[in-house]
Amino acid sequence: MKTILVPTDYSDVAYNALRYAAELANHAHAKLILFHAYHVPVPTTEVPVMLVSPQELEKENHERIKKLEREIVEISSGKVKVESIVRAGFAVDAILDLVKEKNIDTIVMGMQGGGTLRKVIGSTTTALMKKSNCPVIVVPEKAKFKKIKKIVYACDYEKINNHSALEPLWDLARMYDAEIMVFNVKDSRMHPSTKEAIEGIRLDHWLGRVKHSYWFAENSDVVEAIND
Repeated sequence: MKTILVPTDYSDVAYNALRYAAELANHAHAKLILFHAYHVPVPTTEVPVMLVSPQELEKENHERIKKLEREIVEISSGKVKVESIVRAGFAVDAILDLVKEKNIDTIVMGMQGGGTLRKVIGSTTTALMKKSNCPVIVVPEKAKFKKIKKIVYACDYEKINNHSALEPLWDLARMYDAEIMVFNVKDSRMHPSTKEAIEGIRLDHWLGRVKHSYWFAENSDVVEAIND
């Protein structure tokens, strides 16, 4: 983990995610990039409307994000290297472009809700999770950073042939000497298939380099089981 991107809309939820990312960057000795994408208003009627110019919008957003940059530098006592960027455009597209441009290897964003998996709210966050090839860490609005000791990896033992896709998880566990808890939720009416058993053996071999354990639960509601 060398470069962490933190998109922000200047909300409290985004600020909390930024604080979390700063702590993560400090422990990982990674660079932090703050990013905000803003929209340039376009008149939709023939009636003259006073609009803010693109130059004014850029200046305003530049000042706001620079303020955040200074806060993070102060909070981390200068230990975290921070860069801030503002651009006009649609958030998801702009973020994906920046990931390629800056060789981002982790994105940290906030989410609203009570912290349960059912409450991932926010079109930008959810859209990015679907489109990005870069790992996205989603931080609940009230979550505070603490040393990572246990990581739950919810796994159905299917479609995990490419274990290299799990490298970010392995890196995170190694960084904190944390345990990966492989958690499988099954409907009590279902029985493990031969394919799933084989995948489980392959996964165990791959995880041999880090501390790990296996957990199982019978529940027709996967989200409920994970939260429990």
